Amino acid sequence: MNYNNEHDFSSYETNQNSYDVYKSENMLGNENLTENTYNNSKKSRGPGKLYFVFLCLAFLITAMSVSVAFFTASARSKTIQEIESAVVNFSLKAEKITGEEKKGLVPVKDDEIINALKGENGQQCTDLNGNNVCQIYKVSVDNDSDYSTAFKSNLELIASENSVYNNLKWAEVIYSDAPTLLGEIKPMSTSNWKTSYGIGANTTGVFYIAIWISDNGYNQNDSDYGNFTGNITFEAVSGDKLTSTFSSK
Repeated sequence: MNYNNEHDFSSYETNQNSYDVYKSENMLGNENLTENTYNNSKKSRGPGKLYFVFLCLAFLITAMSVSVAFFTASARSKTIQEIESAVVNFSLKAEKITGEEKKGLVPVKDDEIINALKGENGQQCTDLNGNNVCQIYKVSVDNDSDYSTAFKSNLELIASENSVYNNLKWAEVIYSDAPTLLGEIKPMSTSNWKTSYGIGANTTGVFYIAIWISDNGYNQNDSDYGNFTGNITFEAVSGDKLTSTFSSK
């Protein structure tokens, strides 16, 4: 056989034994080459499969997160819509609970209003001379709905016709034998009262406010006299709104 040029044999004529040795060596080399090629192919496909698995997991997690977020947002939105669209049945009433005065209010200093609320001789809002120095009003809010409701409110004081008031003030108070102020003293212009106050189902909320002429240290006969009216507005979270008007006389 002539394998000299093609197979690099040492002689032109090659015997059968030399050929068998050459063949076995080349077959072993081919098997190793095939095995290496297969292993390399497996190695190159390994990361691809792992990447595909991670990609699938990431997709599933993202899809689940979006679904849960959408469900939560939808449920919350539906609840808010039900609350806001519900009609709140409630009533509002404001009434004066201090005695009727024959004369107008006598000015009192703001830091003396607690003593003025206690009054004299068992009469709240009166001084030693029997003058009226303040008025107390009771505000009742009846929540006739079958669910608790949050309210916000404001109060406005206005001088009546042929009347003038420049120093009228008011504050929420605890109505008792030991009265105290709740919150700040506020002027007669429209003022926010309660920004968010919850009243239970079929429950009545009761509040008290005191109104007086703030003593500015000067003669106030021309700056604060006559009668005044008050407008108290309560608005439910649903948007339902009621206003109750009261008068000093």
